[in-house]
Amino acid sequence: MIAVFGSGFGLYGHLPALAELGHDISVPLRYRFAFDERAELEPYRSVVHFVDNEAILLSKANLAVLARRPADNEAMARQVALFRQPPQLVIEKPPAPTPQAALELQGALEKAQVRYATPYLLEYCDWARDCKNKIATGQGVEITLTWYFNSPKANKSWKAKPEYGGGPLNYYFIHLIALAGFLLGDYCLVECWTAAEGGNRKIGMVATNGPLRFTAAFCTGPADSLFSLTIDGAVVIASATPFGSVPRLGEHDPRINVLKRFYTAEVFCEDAESAAVERRHQTLRSWAELIRRLVI
Repeated sequence: MIAVFGSGFGLYGHLPALAELGHDISVPLRYRFAFDERAELEPYRSVVHFVDNEAILLSKANLAVLARRPADNEAMARQVALFRQPPQLVIEKPPAPTPQAALELQGALEKAQVRYATPYLLEYCDWARDCKNKIATGQGVEITLTWYFNSPKANKSWKAKPEYGGGPLNYYFIHLIALAGFLLGDYCLVECWTAAEGGNRKIGMVATNGPLRFTAAFCTGPADSLFSLTIDGAVVIASATPFGSVPRLGEHDPRINVLKRFYTAEVFCEDAESAAVERRHQTLRSWAELIRRLVI
């Protein structure tokens, strides 16, 4: 049984991705109203099962998707680590409110032999795979990424609050940290910075591996959202989001197709775990190092 916990992206992201991969999904009964409110979820109704007892739902799951707030996800993951027969986990990013808590959680899950994955989705986008191929064939060494993000709705939720695992670095920039590992491999973090001016907040880093250099910057503020990446000055992507256009309410979220690639590669693949473990360690270590250097 696959169980999804989280009435936001859990419902309109993970649930459709799993359904389109041919799976039935069980969710807490209290999500029924949120499910009914989203017209784009109607095609999946026949494969969704609502369960009243959340504790039983978690204990009987073979795969549990934790897509709540980081502290809630951490608590549920630690509970799973105590199960005699724990389910496989998908834990949304960040997997805990702080890097230290996330590293400790990772250790606890590995000790309990719980398989888990975190969906750092950028590496599953077409443009990221194109970029990786160019690097592999020696067609580029200087990668520059800039992400301007403006979401009034997100700015009013926990996603804007560092103490809850939100904020520019914890919730958004961690995607770029993970992408650096995908593109560069075992990189060295050589520089990082942060700046605030008016309503803008900017975080940046430079990572290198031999001749490869990855410069990434994330900025929140009043400007329109824009995600752009270049290799040696040539544009690879320039779009409103890393996943294309911003979907309107009721539309199919473009992240669903990217999530399907993640599930196929890292969750429903027996050989995926060993390849992904070190990158997860690297992402969490770099997240901790950025916070230490920037004193955030």
